[in-house]
Amino acid sequence: MSWTEGTEVVIDRIEQEIAVIEFEDGSMGQCSMQEMPEGVKEGYVLRFQNGAWQIDMEAYERRKAEIEALFSDFFS
Repeated sequence: MSWTEGTEVVIDRIEQEIAVIEFEDGSMGQCSMQEMPEGVKEGYVLRFQNGAWQIDMEAYERRKAEIEALFSDFFS
């Protein structure tokens, strides 16, 4: 599959050699783990830049904080 520069995805889950990814619009796709950067984990935010997937830790931390705030509000 060819990816568009700037595409952002979240790793939904990893199934053996396949990463199941979620696009910004909520649709799902798959990508070979061979295309993924070293150390990628479920929940990480990735951005396609310069012909390769890059981990966007800033976006990941922001997303993680938003989810933690939602859980905190829900269980308060």
